[in-house]
Amino acid sequence: MIDISWNKENLKSFEKKMEALIKELPETAKLGVNDALKNTQEKALKNKRGSKNDKMIPTEIILYNKNKIIGRIYTDKNLFSYAPFLEFGTGNKADGTLPHIGKTKMFHRSGMQCWYAPADKIKKVYSDEAYMDLFGEVIPMNAYFNGKKYALVFATKPYPFMRPASFSSRQENADLVNERIGKLLMEVLK
Repeated sequence: MIDISWNKENLKSFEKKMEALIKELPETAKLGVNDALKNTQEKALKNKRGSKNDKMIPTEIILYNKNKIIGRIYTDKNLFSYAPFLEFGTGNKADGTLPHIGKTKMFHRSGMQCWYAPADKIKKVYSDEAYMDLFGEVIPMNAYFNGKKYALVFATKPYPFMRPASFSSRQENADLVNERIGKLLMEVLK
């Protein structure tokens, strides 16, 4: 015959530890996800050309409950409206993952090398000089359509910052979440 006996004090202690773990785990995981988002944000800002203002690439937890935590890192379209152009390039130098938008006659005629963009969306607007295209046609650097100023812009190669940040930080981010949870386990199960 088998004799099984339990130490009730040890069992009660274990149950209390498990209750504490269940109670604190979601918040700890949320902190870990937040650490991961900040890590990716730092890498994206490091990769980014120009301003390193973290408000341009915000992070947030968009879903948080007992079963799921979803965070996101994104570009603020009000502060960083040109982010897709920086990430993917423009014109004939674009990396080809996105279709060209606003295909104008000038865009095609120039071989996708130049076009007009709203001047208020461009950091550097040129004086009213002119540019000679491949066909010898003189194109003004600035133009007015429907009373709105447009500036000539040229194709630029991509300078990715978000994609490399997200791919290079995957394992680090998993480790950051695991580290938070591991510390909680060590604390609770002392």
